Amino acid sequence: MTPDITTRTIQFMAIVGILVTTAIAIYAAQPWGDNYAYKSLPDYLLLAVFIGWAISPYVFLVYTARRPQSAPIQNILRVAAAFLIVVWGIGVLINTILIHTDAQSALIFLFLPFFQWVILGLLAVVLYLARTGEKR
Repeated sequence: MTPDITTRTIQFMAIVGILVTTAIAIYAAQPWGDNYAYKSLPDYLLLAVFIGWAISPYVFLVYTARRPQSAPIQNILRVAAAFLIVVWGIGVLINTILIHTDAQSALIFLFLPFFQWVILGLLAVVLYLARTGEKR
C-alpha cells in the first residue's frame, strides 16, 4: 500500500467519522426549538466542547495521516487501526443513540473517544516498535 493511498484512505475515513459523529451528536442534543437545555450562548458552547471531544480522535487521524511510514506493513496497520476506530465508533454511536436509546445514552460521547484514544496509543506503540525492530 503506497503512502499516498494510505494518506487519502485514512483522511477519508476520518472525515466521514467527523461528519457522522457531529450529526449524531447534534441529533442527540436536539438544540433546536423549545429545548430547555439550550437557552443561552454558554449552553451551545458546552455542546461544541462535547462535540470537539467526540471528534478529537478523528481530527488526530486527519492530521497524522500524512506521516510517512517506510514499511508497507506499517501503512496497512495504520489503515486497519483507522478503519477500526471509525467503523467501530460510528457503529457504537448508531447503536447507542438511534437503536437502543436510554436516558444515559449521551454518555457515549464522553467515553467512546477515551477508548478510541487508547487504540490510537496502542497503534503508536506498535508502530514505534516496528520502526525500532526495522533498524536492527
